Amino acid sequence: MPPILKLTKPMTTGPAVRQLQQRLKVLGYDLAVDGCFGPGTVAAVKKLQAAKGLTADGIVGPATRAALSTGNTRSLASHQVAKRPAAPFALGAEPGIADICIAGQVVTAQYVKLGLDDFPAVAKLAEQCFKLPAFATSHPFEQPGYKAAAAR
Repeated sequence: MPPILKLTKPMTTGPAVRQLQQRLKVLGYDLAVDGCFGPGTVAAVKKLQAAKGLTADGIVGPATRAALSTGNTRSLASHQVAKRPAAPFALGAEPGIADICIAGQVVTAQYVKLGLDDFPAVAKLAEQCFKLPAFATSHPFEQPGYKAAAAR
């Protein structure tokens, strides 16, 4: 990435801008990922800078780059789950592919003994999923030979 990215005429474009936009998007900022450092990107950068206590000038220099690399995507994921519509499952009243994915990630977290205290919404979703017979009977910990395999 170039040392500094900022709004210029003509607009700065290219893979470094696209990478910046993708990172901002992952951190929850609303902008187009088009590879052009335009007004939308400047607005997102300024919001990030303000949130991190930096001068909100829209210029991506060393301090802003450091703020981009230290963003907490774990809390973002939990935040995204928490702001979903009120329902027992990820996207509504019935379980779907999102719930299967979340349940799988929770099983992995349990296997490696990673606590879910920081992610209460995710833990609650998994709890709802594993109350269903289809989820409960397919849980890897419930499969024949699990304990023997884990002891290896």
